[in-house]
Amino acid sequence: MMKRFHSAATSILLTGFAIPAEAELKALDDMTMSNVVGQAYLQVDRYQRPTDESVNYIRAQLGVDIETQINADVMELGKYPRWDEKRNDWEVQAADILIENFSMGHIYDEAYYSLNPLMPKPVKPDGSAYKNGELVPFRMLDPYIEFALEEIDGKPTPIGLRIGYGKAEGMMSGNILSLTGAVHSTIRTNLDYVANQLGTCELAEDLCTQLALSPLLGSVEVVNGADLVYGEDTSPSSLVGEIDEARAMYTGIKNGESMRADTGLAAVELPAQNCMVAAADVCFPLTQFQSLWVGARDENGNLAGPADGMFLSFQTRPLEWNQNYRAGNTEESYMQTVKGAFLNVPAGVLEMDTLSATQGTPRARTEYIDRGNGLF
Repeated sequence: MMKRFHSAATSILLTGFAIPAEAELKALDDMTMSNVVGQAYLQVDRYQRPTDESVNYIRAQLGVDIETQINADVMELGKYPRWDEKRNDWEVQAADILIENFSMGHIYDEAYYSLNPLMPKPVKPDGSAYKNGELVPFRMLDPYIEFALEEIDGKPTPIGLRIGYGKAEGMMSGNILSLTGAVHSTIRTNLDYVANQLGTCELAEDLCTQLALSPLLGSVEVVNGADLVYGEDTSPSSLVGEIDEARAMYTGIKNGESMRADTGLAAVELPAQNCMVAAADVCFPLTQFQSLWVGARDENGNLAGPADGMFLSFQTRPLEWNQNYRAGNTEESYMQTVKGAFLNVPAGVLEMDTLSATQGTPRARTEYIDRGNGLF
């Protein structure tokens, strides 16, 4: 039987409110009340964006932390005909977010991390190590549900719904066929790889000379952030490497961005165009990344706990949401979303080098029983 996962709201609500209540209510006297210390289970806030008072936001924050492991055959959100204005054609994919074999959380397997060294190895909240076969849950801290309302014909009208978490950490897996949103990621490689994929140095003449005279220079790291972009099979081809705002199928370095390196003698900037930096491909299908780690990293790339800003939203028009309400209601904390379903996966989730990106990141184990479908 096909299972379809249509919203994270169900799991949050069931976790938060499925509490048996069989107690009789009795008044407490003043002495008893003075000894009671508590915290609100549900906190409701109303606010406006500092530079735009036309939209009111109402957030209902649940005072719970959730640890879960979720599997679904298909997560399909925002299924409707959608016109791609850049391509001047209908979108290829049927839904804004379409992920097969979607999972949150995984089963620990030491061999997986040995074979995939760029995937950060999780540890338990107390700092101890996981053992093979143990469940590594997806952690959702301070979940909330939020509404955006706009005054239309004199009435406050809902124009957006968001389900999010103050912080989130864990493995998210699936075959990503279509994604509308933001997956904050970083592409790393080295000067030698960027320069010599075509057999001859494709960099500026002076830099090629330096590489020839000093082979160790080839190991210098080149790095830049990646975005959701149009990929190599896009028609018209002039869009390859441009930002894809809806139903994206590729991640990579957008046109005009530059990968950066410090050779010790000078800072080097290598511009990207049509998903290429010199001789290296820098755009890759999302389907190649079967598992993504959601969480914060420190400057050395090590795990640094949960990350801020993970949310799933639905809006009837382009809308700004406060992606990190913990930092306060400041203009800098807002991010733009587009009409339809939108998934924001926070920074630190994906780091890839050009070689591993070409080969792809295999799926982490998400089931205890091998059913022969690649989830074991």
